Amino acid sequence: MAREKLPGGFETRYRSEPLKEKIAEEGMWQLCPAILGDLQGDYGIERLWENDLLLSFVDEYFTLDKFAFEPNMQDGRFVFLPYDVRHQGVAVSVSKQLPGFLEVGQFWYPGEFTEKRIKFTPLQQAYAPAFWAKPGQELVDFVRRLYIEESRAQMRCTFPFTADLVVTLDGYFLDDLDASIRKINDALRYSSAQVRRNGQGLIEFMQWVTE
Repeated sequence: MAREKLPGGFETRYRSEPLKEKIAEEGMWQLCPAILGDLQGDYGIERLWENDLLLSFVDEYFTLDKFAFEPNMQDGRFVFLPYDVRHQGVAVSVSKQLPGFLEVGQFWYPGEFTEKRIKFTPLQQAYAPAFWAKPGQELVDFVRRLYIEESRAQMRCTFPFTADLVVTLDGYFLDDLDASIRKINDALRYSSAQVRRNGQGLIEFMQWVTE
């Protein structure tokens, strides 16, 4: 089946056919309460403009690479993800607070990292911003290193805290919370106060969701 054409000049704005296919996927426009309309028409054009900084970033730097998109269930933003569904924990989207910046966040499905019953189902997303960056070479290198060059078979979360500090937790890490907390604290021990607060926020969320 042929994909929908992008409205409002976006069909020619982006060069990458895989990108345009992902933008037009039904899942990017349906089943998310924060998304209030379809691709075609004024709403679709407005949403594409709202996400254009991210979409143009992907179009410029990642046209030959495999990647994934999902909607952020909290606010409907396009979320740029690793292609491998076993690899979670990291995402890039447009910043709502800082115009001209992209937001790197911690994006994952807690229910997929435990064999126990927790407060989140496997279909529920967790998201928290980590840091912000201009869409340039430093961010390209970060994404390429983490999304494309990092290749491992098992389920894992790579939680970003800065462009140079990423904490990887493997498998059902919520089932050994003490070890996971130690790994986060050890990695962030010499970081800035803000980064340590972000780490504490992740730890407290993990404790809450498993209590």
